[in-house]
Amino acid sequence: MVLPEHIIKVYTSLSNKTNFELLTKNDKTRLNSIKSSKSRNVFIRSHSMLNALLVNELDIDINKLEFAYNTHGKPFLSTNIFNSSKLYFSLSHSDSGITIAISKNFEIGIDLEDNSKRKLESCQKISKRFFSNAEQKYLNEALNHTNEFKSRFFKIWTLKEAYLKAIGTGINTTLSDISFNITSNEIIFCDKSTLKHPIYSFYTKQLNQYTLSLACANLNKSILQITEYYQ
Repeated sequence: MVLPEHIIKVYTSLSNKTNFELLTKNDKTRLNSIKSSKSRNVFIRSHSMLNALLVNELDIDINKLEFAYNTHGKPFLSTNIFNSSKLYFSLSHSDSGITIAISKNFEIGIDLEDNSKRKLESCQKISKRFFSNAEQKYLNEALNHTNEFKSRFFKIWTLKEAYLKAIGTGINTTLSDISFNITSNEIIFCDKSTLKHPIYSFYTKQLNQYTLSLACANLNKSILQITEYYQ
């Protein structure tokens, strides 16, 4: 039996283009509270990109685009828009890189990290605090190979972040309770609180100096078809 495909669209931008006109009224209000010029630029770039993609998917005017938030701050489309579209999205940015995932009917989370911005010592310190025993063992196999160690670290780190974004809890979930066993053919996932959440599928890849990872609720274990776009 061939399982149905589940199409996910992933958009990534490594440029510095901004478009203030694609911000919603709420975006512009939030922007006023951001003091750092660098943070303001990232906010404009990321939210204008997200808004452009959503209005295109939904075929609505930018002024009608509205969002809601869960208790942990995870954004969703407002109830009226979501009920008619069943559209989920997730946004992540790191330095100049921005990535956005859009999925229909299935919750999703995405994370992007710039590998060049973190030193080996920092990766080791974080892994000892937040990684499971199995993950630390996987990292230590590459302890004498800096590039491979960092590659493995960022795969695990972004997978954790993507999953937490998908379930909408953020750092309120203990990171060491989430464990990934990465082989050449698959990503084996374990969450001690997994009974509270649907089955998830995962995807990770290297993009220049960035690591990108995706988590998608996939109760029916559908085959994921990920279409990537670069801007």
